[in-house]
Formats: sequence, C-alpha cells, structure tokens
Amino acid sequence: MRPLALAVLLLLAACAAPVVTACPPVPSYSTEFQARLADEIHALPPDSALGVAIIDYKRLRDQLRACRAT
Repeated sequence: MRPLALAVLLLLAACAAPVVTACPPVPSYSTEFQARLADEIHALPPDSALGVAIIDYKRLRDQLRACRAT
C-alpha cells in the first residue's frame, strides 16, 4: 500500500497551482508635483513622523520597481 500512497502523493503534487507574484504599478508624478513635494518634505521638522513614513514609502516604491523588473 505504501508504493500506491507514494504514487498518489507524487501525482497530486504535480497538480499544485503555480505561484504568481502580482506587482502593482508604481504611480508616477509630474515634475511640478515632485518639486512641490520636495519643498514640503524639506519643511518638515527633523523628527517628523511623516518624514519616517515618507522614507518607508520610498523603500516600497523601490521594491515595486524591482518586482516589476523581473
């Protein structure tokens, strides 16, 4: 019975769905918007929580670009 069970397991393993990685698009911003954003970021206090979140957002955008490149 063990050889039969092994054969069934091997056959079922071949039925597994392929793994698909979805990479959402990275939004693009106009040059004017980017300049305005830079001015607003530079106006933030050094210990701003928003500044930390913006750094995290940049890291996520970089990861999305890398994901879409593969």
